[in-house]
Amino acid sequence: MIKCIRYSLLVISAAVAVIGGVRGIFNITLIGVLLLFLHNVLFSFESIRRRIIFLFFNGTSFVFLICRPVIDMFRGDIWWRNFSSESVWFALTALYLTLLFLFAGALLAERYVRRSDEKKGRLRKERPLPGLSRLQRDARRKQFLYCLRIVSLVMFYLSMVCFMMVEMEKLVFMSGREYVEYYTSFQTQMPAVIRAFDTMMKYFLCIFLATMPSKSMTFIPLCLYFLSAVPSLLIGIRNPIVLNAIFIFLYYFLRDVRENSKKWLGYGEKVFIILMAPAAILFLGAYNYIREGSAVAVEGVIGLVLDFLRKQGVSFNVLCIAYDSMPKVRSFGAGNYTFGDFTDYFLHNDLVEGLLGLPSLGTGNNVVSATQGHSFSHAMSYAALGDSYLEGHGYGSSFILELFYDYGWLGVVLGALIFGFVTILLVRLFQKGWVSGTIALATMTSLFFVPRASAASWIVFIVTAQFLLAMIFSYVMAQLCVKSYTPLVSRSLRVKRLT
Repeated sequence: MIKCIRYSLLVISAAVAVIGGVRGIFNITLIGVLLLFLHNVLFSFESIRRRIIFLFFNGTSFVFLICRPVIDMFRGDIWWRNFSSESVWFALTALYLTLLFLFAGALLAERYVRRSDEKKGRLRKERPLPGLSRLQRDARRKQFLYCLRIVSLVMFYLSMVCFMMVEMEKLVFMSGREYVEYYTSFQTQMPAVIRAFDTMMKYFLCIFLATMPSKSMTFIPLCLYFLSAVPSLLIGIRNPIVLNAIFIFLYYFLRDVRENSKKWLGYGEKVFIILMAPAAILFLGAYNYIREGSAVAVEGVIGLVLDFLRKQGVSFNVLCIAYDSMPKVRSFGAGNYTFGDFTDYFLHNDLVEGLLGLPSLGTGNNVVSATQGHSFSHAMSYAALGDSYLEGHGYGSSFILELFYDYGWLGVVLGALIFGFVTILLVRLFQKGWVSGTIALATMTSLFFVPRASAASWIVFIVTAQFLLAMIFSYVMAQLCVKSYTPLVSRSLRVKRLT
């Protein structure tokens, strides 16, 4: 029944979107986009255990990119009045294609995973390690995971201390200052060692979680991870605490799917989520006004929720503004923005800038970063806002914009296919081992912000020194610990055989 409704929504959404485009009516096309989003939601619930990440990615895409014009449409507002017709049609077309090919990418991923499982089922032959029996291999693997778990947990606590030191420095700096000054003036004065461990905090957490520790063992680290976003919230940045909450929920959900005997999402956890989710949305809605020191300008619970969602949906405006600003952005001549995070990481660090004589991008909002860097967010904001950008204001970005700017409509289609594929593949990677599990978890810390962030922001971590050092250090230390336990493991195995 659900599948029948879903296919009907898919066909109807296409028909409605085409009619809206032919007749030139924005609201009709927007309804087509909304119907396609509902189709993707139903698709997710058909097999939620495999598609939970796909659901959340569509959810954040809706909140950031779609909900504002939808809310205004049902209110009867002329939501397109401040934008050119060409930019509105671009935004609606891009959103429809993105949702459609997210779905197509998810289908391709599920087909790939199914064929991969069938092939492994036919060819599965475990190659024994020289000189070790299967019992010895299992014992050594368990011992290694145990050591890796302890090493990464200890390093997580140490790096969390460094992380909170940096966050407290930000809080002290922002005391008595305006919100925008954080983006224009803040520069950390912490020693390099503190800053290095600060950025490795979430990687050590992901390594620890990828070893599949017990539920009780994860409680304190995940609580600390959630609370680590409170300083940013006090500054006025809400996204980190929301992303941390999503990450924790998904980890519990994926462990619940993976475990056969232990319930990770039991009755208590479900009641907590049901009670806290609405309360959190209401608080974040009110926090818009608390941050500005003004009275809440809406009445009622529903009004506060709609007000919160509408303000989060500002990225739809960004799609329209950026489309009109692209000719000016091209005049900067910075080149590719889709992979800009990789480019800036490799070319604009202190070592490379010194050796090649490249200009430093500086910190915060500045002309060099906007015109010579590879951040579409900075370039577009400067192109659209001018001096207001230099004062700390900005628009952010979206993976849709960067893909379209660099590769046109083909880029939007292929990018959506890739993201749809990844959302399904991550569930599979999480279950395959600690290395792939760590990569999957680290990806999930930033993937859901991509609808209003750069196209490569979710994956650039994989080439950073912080991630690689965290992985190598944890592995080496765990191996050293295992070696010290090897005689004990061998002795216990001999005793087991004799008995």
